[in-house]
Amino acid sequence: MNRSVRHVNKILSTQKRLYAASKKPTVTVFGGDVDNILSFHVINQLTAQANVRVQAQYPDKFKAALAKNGINENAVEIIQGTSTDEYSVETAVYGADAIVNVDQLVIESERDYFDVYVKGVANIGTIADRHQIKKFVQTSVMGADINHESRFLDVNYRGEDMAYGSFPNVTIVRPNFATFGDRRSVIELFRSRLPLKLSPIIPIPGQSRDLKIQPVHINDVATAITKVALVKDMPGKIINLGGSNTYVFTDFLKKVFGPKLFVPVPVGITHAIYGLTQFLPGAVVSRDHVPMICQSMVEDDTVLYDLTEDANMPADPNQRVRYATFKDLGIEPIGF
Repeated sequence: MNRSVRHVNKILSTQKRLYAASKKPTVTVFGGDVDNILSFHVINQLTAQANVRVQAQYPDKFKAALAKNGINENAVEIIQGTSTDEYSVETAVYGADAIVNVDQLVIESERDYFDVYVKGVANIGTIADRHQIKKFVQTSVMGADINHESRFLDVNYRGEDMAYGSFPNVTIVRPNFATFGDRRSVIELFRSRLPLKLSPIIPIPGQSRDLKIQPVHINDVATAITKVALVKDMPGKIINLGGSNTYVFTDFLKKVFGPKLFVPVPVGITHAIYGLTQFLPGAVVSRDHVPMICQSMVEDDTVLYDLTEDANMPADPNQRVRYATFKDLGIEPIGF
């Protein structure tokens, strides 16, 4: 037996003894990262009800970030690694009752979309199935669709496919991309960007003016994920999560930025702008996100672009039974 096998067996044996002695369920969270604010909200809720194990690529940084987010670092076991590292995934999964994957990548850099949404999800699902884990919750995004012009929506859908293929009873959670309720959530990050704060004029894609959007509180998303992992059995379901208020896109922007002039411009220009700004420090979105709100960027005009719960439900009632919302979880979402 080689050294690496002896080492992992020692770790797994220790975990088995520790968690067998505890009455609380054990939940493993993938996606522990200082920049992944959803992971902290999920962990914060889970620690009150479960033993929490988190996989983090940089454990020391993540441990320090736990305290800054008001989480007792001693209440969380941190395992070093990424979802593409089978050794680390095996260690993180062993002995768990439920798996929650909130790993996400908005802009490709050190890791790419394939690592996170294809190889990583397949690793987690396959190993979770091998260890007969009771529940697997995979976080995606509202509007995820195969071959979408937005690579971000396309890879999230492919991640869902990887999850279903490796763990058929997975529950998919699709929150609205426009999150609020934390200074590092998407809306607050947009609002804080200096060029947008100072400019009296903000260009917007012309096709997006009539888009409808349901911003969602990030803690409501964490509540839904926690409830599915620990309480509510929803195998195979897709859960769309939008807040209680629906806005036309221009009204939404006015609420975010205040009294500014929003000037419609051709989609191609918006695409080019984000293509350049995505490389600046502190970028919130990339050009991959522009097609999420611009119908003209997509060949198929039948695709629904309203980022609301209802608009992302299938028309076929036989398919619709596979879908759920906050209402099905007994959660009243906060309005923006």
